[in-house]
Amino acid sequence: MIEWAKQHRSKQLLFLVLAGYFLFGIHYFSPNSGGFGLYLPFNIVGWIFIALIIGLGCWRIYHTGEVQLTRPFSYSLLAFILLCLPLFYPNNHLSGWTHHRILGLLGGLLFYLSLLQFKLSKQERYYLFYLILCGVLIESILGFSQYYLFSHDNWMGYDIKSNFPSGIFQQKNVMAIFMVTGCAISLFLINNDQESIHSHIKLFLLMSIPFFASLLIAAIKSKASFLGYLLFLLSAIFTTDIKQRKIQLWITLSMIGFFLGFLRPISLERNFPERSLKASMESNSARIIFYKNSFNLFLDNPLLGNGYGSFRRKYREIDALRLSNDPDSNVKDFSEILDHPHNEILLWAAEGGVLPVIGLLIIAGSYMIMIFRIKLKRSLSYLSLALPILLSTQVSLPFSQSLTHWITFLSIIYLTDIEMGKSFNYNLIFHRLAIIPGIIIPLIVTIYMMQTLQTAKIFHQYETTGLRDHNLLFKAKRPEAWKMKYENYKLKALFDHGMRTSDKATLQLFLDESEQFLQFAPFIHLYKSMETALLAIGEIDKANAIRKRAEYMYPTQYALIYGDGQ
Repeated sequence: MIEWAKQHRSKQLLFLVLAGYFLFGIHYFSPNSGGFGLYLPFNIVGWIFIALIIGLGCWRIYHTGEVQLTRPFSYSLLAFILLCLPLFYPNNHLSGWTHHRILGLLGGLLFYLSLLQFKLSKQERYYLFYLILCGVLIESILGFSQYYLFSHDNWMGYDIKSNFPSGIFQQKNVMAIFMVTGCAISLFLINNDQESIHSHIKLFLLMSIPFFASLLIAAIKSKASFLGYLLFLLSAIFTTDIKQRKIQLWITLSMIGFFLGFLRPISLERNFPERSLKASMESNSARIIFYKNSFNLFLDNPLLGNGYGSFRRKYREIDALRLSNDPDSNVKDFSEILDHPHNEILLWAAEGGVLPVIGLLIIAGSYMIMIFRIKLKRSLSYLSLALPILLSTQVSLPFSQSLTHWITFLSIIYLTDIEMGKSFNYNLIFHRLAIIPGIIIPLIVTIYMMQTLQTAKIFHQYETTGLRDHNLLFKAKRPEAWKMKYENYKLKALFDHGMRTSDKATLQLFLDESEQFLQFAPFIHLYKSMETALLAIGEIDKANAIRKRAEYMYPTQYALIYGDGQ
């Protein structure tokens, strides 16, 4: 039993903020057009909670006069430095587009460091796991409602025709991995928390997760989630006593959940789509192409990479080359820009070269060394917690789309580190100065994120006008938080104004800025707008040249979408 009244105020506040995050913060929704990172409102709100935790960590250092570190954290800090070094390479002219990714890494590292300052007892560590499970349960209930109950005109804009429950994450694979992680944590707690049998709330939480989560895993039909479920179960089975009634009940509820998730009730007037074998095979083929092309980008410049922020353009170029050499490819050209290769290592390798890869391997290696220093069965038990999200980083992009997955993963690594690793305390002479970042970081992040929320709402209003009321763009307080969309919308505003007024100066400004934007993301619609603008100012030869560039970048799609030219 945890005696909260006897804990230091900083630890009380830590768990209060963690509870606020997992019970409320990760479930925040406001209308949006989807995407990743700060395009999703729950990520914006989430960073406010994380900044508060970082502030509490600084307060803890201020109070104790010492900083607590562990070996895995030290290696993670070294890895972060290696991940940042490509920012100083000579090919980093697009790195400004990746600052949020780097800041997200730094924020995660500071979150980890802050947690290390609180010496949590075993029951306190389990309490953090229960908070994560509360978040999983709330999301599973939301997903269950989406799957069975949501109507066509629902408050989340959920697509009941495709009907793949995605929860707050708005992406089914990310939702599925969160559910698998919840299953892994619940089984771990059943095996390890002996006090759970004395609490009806804990037992309800532990037994409801395998039912609801398994139902949604079956409904979503994500191959990564099925594999993640199998891997964590195989890892945890060695420390699981199947003869225990609570384990048998957990397995039974999980099996019932899978059965109901695969079932298609005729009595419910719902669309329960099946993913065809052909669609699955096409998805696998496309994924293999992503990996192959991204690895080839790394091989093009393994030492320095292609530069942070270059992936979208470089991938489009290498895919265009593939299609020009192999027009009968099984995976045809498509008009969307690939933002991510669906593999974290390949993204950092393609853009940053070998140093970021070494950094990631250092993190993975330090964790594996730490976890396998103890008995194998116990090691596998802790490894089972991290496996689902770890697997998804190699076949998807959970950290780009969900802060929740990033924080959950770090919490699992932290709890494993505290349980198994060795900590080192360092006395600080100027520890009183820690109160300065303890105040400044939460203040700056909160203000920034509140302004980003305002920007998100303004951009959603702009999108609901059909991208016509350009005056709304001037009201956005943090347009740089939505940099790619903002620059794209700004170009549209210039194009519309130039075409409406026949102002050659405005159209030339549009063309100049579009050329810069194409260095980052060669969107197909931007080529068409440039072609139209050049024709409008009488630059026919340049318009034809732009069309040729577009047809090279999109061999099968440009003419199909925009016709054979004028």
